[in-house]
Amino acid sequence: MAYLESRPAAHPEPRSVRWWYPAALTALVLVGILLRGIGVGRYPGLIYDEYYYVPAALVLLGRKPPVAIKHLVPGIDPNLLSHPPLAKELIALSIMILGNHPWVWRLPGVVLGALAPIAAAGIAYQLFRHHGIALLAAGLASVDGLLLTMSRVALPDSTAVPLVLCALWALVSVSQYRESRESNPGWHWIGVGILLGLGLAAEWIGGQAILLAWAWLGFSSQKLRREYRRWIPATTVVPFLVYYASYFYAWGSGFQQSWLPKNPFVAFFKLQWLMLKDMWKLRFFHPWTASVWTWLGIPRPTALLLTTKSSETIRLMAFSDPILVWMGIAALIAGLVLQWRVPAQRRAWLFLAGWFLAFYGTWLLTPRSKFLYYFTTASVGLDIAVAAGFWLFWKAWADRRALRLVLGGTAAVGALSIFYLLPLWVGMAMPRPFYHALWWPPSWNPRVQSTKTRTQSFPLTYHPMRQALGDWRLRGFALSSSSPNVPSPWVEFRGNGTHNSVFSAGFTVSHGYSLYLGTKLVEAPTVSGDIAYVGTNSDALYAINLVSGQVQWSVGVPNEAMTAPLIDQGLVVIGIGNNGFRAYHKGQGWIRGQGSNGLLAFNAATGREVWFHATRGEDMATPAIRNGVVYEMTGDGGFIAVSLKTGQLLWQKRLGGFDSMSSLMIVGNQAYFASNVYDTSYPATRSTVWDINLSNHTVRWSRNLPVASGLSDCTLAINDGRIFIAGVPSISQHGQGSTVSNALYALNANNGRILWSHDLGHGKIRTLEEEEEGIPLAVNGTVYIGSPAFPELLAFRAANGQLLWKSKLPMPVTANPVLVGNRLVVAGMKGRIFAVSAKTGQIVGQDPTRFGLIGPASPLIVGHTLVQSTLQGRLAVQPLKP
Repeated sequence: MAYLESRPAAHPEPRSVRWWYPAALTALVLVGILLRGIGVGRYPGLIYDEYYYVPAALVLLGRKPPVAIKHLVPGIDPNLLSHPPLAKELIALSIMILGNHPWVWRLPGVVLGALAPIAAAGIAYQLFRHHGIALLAAGLASVDGLLLTMSRVALPDSTAVPLVLCALWALVSVSQYRESRESNPGWHWIGVGILLGLGLAAEWIGGQAILLAWAWLGFSSQKLRREYRRWIPATTVVPFLVYYASYFYAWGSGFQQSWLPKNPFVAFFKLQWLMLKDMWKLRFFHPWTASVWTWLGIPRPTALLLTTKSSETIRLMAFSDPILVWMGIAALIAGLVLQWRVPAQRRAWLFLAGWFLAFYGTWLLTPRSKFLYYFTTASVGLDIAVAAGFWLFWKAWADRRALRLVLGGTAAVGALSIFYLLPLWVGMAMPRPFYHALWWPPSWNPRVQSTKTRTQSFPLTYHPMRQALGDWRLRGFALSSSSPNVPSPWVEFRGNGTHNSVFSAGFTVSHGYSLYLGTKLVEAPTVSGDIAYVGTNSDALYAINLVSGQVQWSVGVPNEAMTAPLIDQGLVVIGIGNNGFRAYHKGQGWIRGQGSNGLLAFNAATGREVWFHATRGEDMATPAIRNGVVYEMTGDGGFIAVSLKTGQLLWQKRLGGFDSMSSLMIVGNQAYFASNVYDTSYPATRSTVWDINLSNHTVRWSRNLPVASGLSDCTLAINDGRIFIAGVPSISQHGQGSTVSNALYALNANNGRILWSHDLGHGKIRTLEEEEEGIPLAVNGTVYIGSPAFPELLAFRAANGQLLWKSKLPMPVTANPVLVGNRLVVAGMKGRIFAVSAKTGQIVGQDPTRFGLIGPASPLIVGHTLVQSTLQGRLAVQPLKP
């Protein structure tokens, strides 16, 4: 172990080193650039948290962002409380010079990421004075999984980590320079401070670098400690000035936020305090969070992109190579133990140990929710430790062949693990069967959050109703003997194509109550036995016993659950997604659905997740199930068929545009739904009703309707060979909201020919994000429909469109009514339930209870019980009295 006992003496390098070292380093850097840059623009628009930072960059440029931003002020960073602005400013600069393209958004990360291997080599050389160690460190940094992945996305980390590495390179270089010479120009320290400030201005991990600098210089040699008058200002005042300078856009006009002082300097300090408070204890459920302790083991990766096609799968995953992490920790411990008696070597290993504590150990101190990619900077320190440990042990075991074979085998295992995981780090497209067999463990699916509350009630949210529905105004709702039983299985929206969700049931609810589930309930629940299943906009799915009001189980899901759950073969299937726009593609238009999107299946009895099928766009429309296959139209224009048993994609067809909430209706082998294409925000470029043959996977027909919006939000009703769907022919936007018109269309289900259409009127809505049209009910040869824009309910003869009656209501209606006997049960948007004569349209009763705002969720009547979901998070359960 002679080589481990002393540090190599400084001496002039052989001439050969002068050319092969820069040549080899250049080759490694080129490899890193290729891995970071190739295909970086092919990802489908904004991915992961790019939804925050690219729009912020556009706002800084005074441009309109592609996603909605609350309290937007042009020229002012809209993410004031999340991260400092430098990373967003670099994205903005790139967009300003090269244009608004995905590869341009990510270019700062690619360019700065190319510096990471150079910085790693420079740090390694300064610490160990050996070109072999430096090159090995550069090679490992070139293929470091976290560095690679984070360089390919437009996130603050892609900018901050390379800047921090350059700052650490400058730190060790200047400190080594000072120890070997009597004088050290002051501008060297200023340069260190500027780089530390740039890292801090990109992301607060720069603060960890400053902490490491203080520890390194404060516990360094006596000669360096005497220089405190230079390095203390350089590592405190200079970084602060650079950090403050990054907020230059607010110097003149201030931050223009009501919650900050008008004075820019005072506002700056208050903003930093608010950021610290918010970021330190920020806790939230997220499908990709990972405990700090798991970063050192088999990691919990952060999925930046999940894309599944019929023939290939793409996963862009941010995680470290566990083999290299373990090798790095082992090398760090061995280096400290074996070289503790050699001052120069001990100092180098102590720096790496301090690096690990600063960039990993500090995360143990904050209680906030965390992600594995926070480990990126720490992983580079372990790369350097692996390089130094391997080289030192290789030299120490020069005469021991067996030990060298062990070391070589360990290196081979590390190389194989890099090769094995590389497709996940660079988002390489792989054949689906091969990819899922080798690269995608089920444990890496988006995490769901189970409350494990089987047979546990919600005592704080259970509210008994004062009066049972029907006590005096709504009598006469006895179900007829012809009412169908609750569908079993329940495999489509509303349980049937007519949308008349009125069913006989084998249970009785004796007392009315409501459960508060936290946030919007967009859709009505579905029922199996006496259990109701309902999803929420707070990313959760509940199973509730209707008789007792007890929550059997609930699970958190990775995004909003706006579909009606489907129940078949002991599974509950839902879709997840939201209405944020993801990206724009020429010819296809806007893709809808930010964050994690897909279909999820759970065990109906326990709530245990069975499978997750990721999709590129949202899955807000309720899917449909037939013969063990789940069919869905997604927010990225894909019609997909997924195995109910396994969640595997069976086939898909690209249609373009997106489906928002137009749930699938299936008759025989034909699937019907609607979609929109938006080349701009509004109006729609195309609004299409589709008929897909499920046997031969072809479009039997498609029909574009003359509407400007809304079609993809309306679930069509189908009965007696006719399709009924509503849309918005015209939109007029103004400062107080929008004025929209509504129209109802009847189509031939066999060929898509328009049989008739009828204008329904026009009225005002507050925003275009609200409901724009009503959902029809088609039953007994009649079509009934209301509107969210004007308070009317209308009835038409299904065969020819003849208007039978029109009834004024006290409030608008979005949800379809349901028919019980000769009465319609109508849910008004402002929370009142009405009874309307199906023959005349006359209001014959209304419930005195206000249920809260109601969206597209229609009343569900099971047995003698009405179940109503509300946009204020309440599930109301009311007995109906005959």
